[in-house]
Amino acid sequence: MEFKKVDISQIDENFKDNEVDFSNKELYSVLDPKFDLYGVSYDNENQTFVRAPYNVAKSIAYGVEVLNTNTAGGRLRFKTTSTTVSIFVKYRQITRMRHMPLTGSCGFVLMEHEKGGKLKYHCTFTPSFAKDCSVSYTDTRKVKEEQDGKYKYFTLYFPCYQDFITEVYIAFDKGSKFGKGKPYKNLKPILYYGSSVTQGGCASRPDNAYQSLIEKKTNIDFLNLGYSGNGKARKQMVEYMKTVDCSVFVCDYDHNAPSVEYLQDTHYYLYSEFRSTHKETPIILVSATDERDYVNRLKRRDIIKETYLKAVANGDKNVYFIDGQKIIPVSEKQNAFVDGVHPNDLGFYYIAKAILKVLKKVVK
Repeated sequence: MEFKKVDISQIDENFKDNEVDFSNKELYSVLDPKFDLYGVSYDNENQTFVRAPYNVAKSIAYGVEVLNTNTAGGRLRFKTTSTTVSIFVKYRQITRMRHMPLTGSCGFVLMEHEKGGKLKYHCTFTPSFAKDCSVSYTDTRKVKEEQDGKYKYFTLYFPCYQDFITEVYIAFDKGSKFGKGKPYKNLKPILYYGSSVTQGGCASRPDNAYQSLIEKKTNIDFLNLGYSGNGKARKQMVEYMKTVDCSVFVCDYDHNAPSVEYLQDTHYYLYSEFRSTHKETPIILVSATDERDYVNRLKRRDIIKETYLKAVANGDKNVYFIDGQKIIPVSEKQNAFVDGVHPNDLGFYYIAKAILKVLKKVVK
């Protein structure tokens, strides 16, 4: 067979990019007050979406400054009578990764809220590898067959890793209506802190990161402060987290501590500092799930358990420990990671399942 450079979309039309004709649509910024934006805010001075205040992230480390513009955990809730939902995304440059699909690192996922609390997956809006996607892309999907004037309710999940998203627009059919989406439970957000695993690497879709899996089961808002390679319990980050008003704190801090000794010096410090301003907030301490450097991994786990036991001994009745080495069944260990460290969707499913088990005890 003669080798030729192949464009898969010419062979299978399901791989074709969706071309959007905006002439019969109306565009709205996701910052429009008729939408409900969660998990991220917009920094006007730096013209980008952020998870923590831009200046706070900048004061910690360059890596945190950049990763803070990744929209992990960002969500938009809305309702519309439109038969289509389209998207127009602008960023400074596309973020491509060797071990994570664009659908997870750069894609947006659209889920519909059906009756009885059920969720229906509609689509993943995602850039292609084409050169014209280097700074922006558009995409569209049909969400119902005809214009009947009835509202459908949606959640749009933002990418886990895309750097410096400057603008996001949603487009609806001309003449259609839109407004605020389904509300979350009347609870403060769950706060998550940790590493690239916490940030969502390497989920195939942003709604398959473990926090989003939990959110879809519980309908509780959340804030994701996972920073790839930078979850190191630095003082400035700890001071910021002490100010975050939350219903539960899930502390997934383990992976990024440079050494066992560093984790020993910082883990209880992180717990105790957070507890100093959150006297009654449930704290869930989670150790890493992977088996890389297994002997030291067990030492790290024991340090985290030591924090838990010390907290309990000091009278803390609202602290919990999850042994990461027991989260993923032994029979699934070889199937649950992309590279031996970062979970795939199966791995995230098991992490979410383990945390949900504890959340059911502490959140009513």
